[in-house]
Amino acid sequence: MKSLCTWRSILFAVLVLALGAGWAQAGTGVYIYEHLEGQTVPGSTFCHAFSSAVGSRGYTCVDRVPLESNENVRILSEMTEGRTVVVTTLRAAWMGGQIVYPAVEMPADEIKFIDLSWHVDSDAVIEAATAAGQAEYIVGSISGQVTEGQWSDRQTYRVTAICNVQKIFTKFGTAVWTFQKTKTGSGFDPVVVYAKLVAELGAEAAASIE
Repeated sequence: MKSLCTWRSILFAVLVLALGAGWAQAGTGVYIYEHLEGQTVPGSTFCHAFSSAVGSRGYTCVDRVPLESNENVRILSEMTEGRTVVVTTLRAAWMGGQIVYPAVEMPADEIKFIDLSWHVDSDAVIEAATAAGQAEYIVGSISGQVTEGQWSDRQTYRVTAICNVQKIFTKFGTAVWTFQKTKTGSGFDPVVVYAKLVAELGAEAAASIE
């Protein structure tokens, strides 16, 4: 009897370890879209600052963040007034600070993808996280707004970074953690100021999730 109990204990321990290893391998994907005045900026500053602060806990920075835009509907309506045009939502991917546009046939070549208003494609993120076997994922965006500061020897700028991110269980689609915060800074180069604010937000989010 003692031997049987021992073997059961061993099997149970192996099962727990196996399940734990599988869960750890699934990890957490971080899908964050960063933009300043609607324009994308280099790198994944929030993600890397966040990952560095939380340490090695299975968080993975996802460089390819799926985006979508409904702006084409407005633009095409203006360009094709009086005609019926059937359009679908445009989709793209944010990769390392630039938007990679899909190959799409449109009635006018003068439509500029860079001028469109993009946001995270939630459905595509769920598909990507599921395909990657991620048990959970962090998704959201950090938008930057710039206003002119006071005049001195050089022009200064006031930058506000607005952060809205959530941690969601992939299987159930339920949010288990939300981080919303706004930070403001100023300097001569708005891109540099924005990057600093985003890095600070990433560290603060990491402290919040602990």
